[in-house]
Amino acid sequence: MKIRIGIAGYGNLGRGVECAVHHAPDLELVALLTRRNPASIKTHTGVPVYRMSDAAKLRDQIDVMILCGGSANDLPEQTPEAETEAPAAPAAEAPADADSDPSPTDEVAAKAAELSRDIEKQLNRLLGKMRTRRSRSDTPEAPETETEADTNSEQT
Repeated sequence: MKIRIGIAGYGNLGRGVECAVHHAPDLELVALLTRRNPASIKTHTGVPVYRMSDAAKLRDQIDVMILCGGSANDLPEQTPEAETEAPAAPAAEAPADADSDPSPTDEVAAKAAELSRDIEKQLNRLLGKMRTRRSRSDTPEAPETETEADTNSEQT
């Protein structure tokens, strides 16, 4: 079962999330929401584009909405809007016995946590490579190498 993903916002962050979701075999990108005119948006994957105000209409098609707001000013406004328009998460139920299968909600949460760790690891590697490329022999302090950046990210 693939997790159906929606992206709210299509700036640099939204495009990066689109690419990451596209390469994740257990995720399916089903919608992109924007405050701009949807006809003006050209996505890399051809995913359908909707107005942000259409989020409530897409409730049954999206399992996880990823907010990719453009600034610190956007998120305090967009997050409550997305919460009120998103489907309510099912109440967590204690399993009848410890050997029971995980619920679909548990599976989604575990996959989301794994995706988050993978994204963080890849970003740290990318940043480590960028720091290394920017370094020059005449700089007083040498930046972290890729290996050090990976080690530091795994310790946190």
